[in-house]
Amino acid sequence: MRGSDHAMLSMATALLCISPFLSVDVTVECLECCIYFLAGVFVGSCLPDADVAAAKELRPRKVKWFSYSVISIVMMRMVRAVYWVTRVRFDGRHRRSLHTIFGISVAVGVIVAPTWFILTGVGWWSDVFIFVYAGLLCGALFHLAEDCCTINGLRPFLPFLSLHLKGGINTGDYRDRRPVWYTKCMVCMASLVIAGEYVYHIPAGRLFLPVLGVVALSGVIFYLFSQRPHARRK
Repeated sequence: MRGSDHAMLSMATALLCISPFLSVDVTVECLECCIYFLAGVFVGSCLPDADVAAAKELRPRKVKWFSYSVISIVMMRMVRAVYWVTRVRFDGRHRRSLHTIFGISVAVGVIVAPTWFILTGVGWWSDVFIFVYAGLLCGALFHLAEDCCTINGLRPFLPFLSLHLKGGINTGDYRDRRPVWYTKCMVCMASLVIAGEYVYHIPAGRLFLPVLGVVALSGVIFYLFSQRPHARRK
């Protein structure tokens, strides 16, 4: 999928995940943690595609993309080193090692470790950064789940299992509106959860596990719904 689709879908899914905590008795600290989590999800939704930025030639035409490429290259080298230490074959091509659960876990680890060390060293560490790290991992996992619904698909369980998951969404077809429909569904469900909590005065967090079940079930439905190729109008 395109980067905008990943960000849109991941943020909508994350909003549904945190909706049980946006109740009538939500505290400032809880709201702050939710914001940090969403920020982590937004960044994490772009994390697996660092293999694309790292593979491209460095051309500093735009500072932000050049910086993203440099960071991607550094991260890919660190991930490659971890793969080498663990004696696991690393493939730096797009939708290969960095588009697996194992690869993403390693990538998040090589981000968390140095940033935690730096923040702790300068005295800026706060427990709310844990929610940023959690969001980073969740956003990256959402990215993998979304790519499993595309035509090319993924092998997300490598190097342990070579199961290939794919669907019928063509990332290059702007007329395929299924990612937009799914995003709208997730936002609508999040809105219903939040509204229900305010109407029935449900305490924050009580609906967390049921909502997680809804998120998982929605992901399965979206995967099944994506199996059919997009019908082009003549």
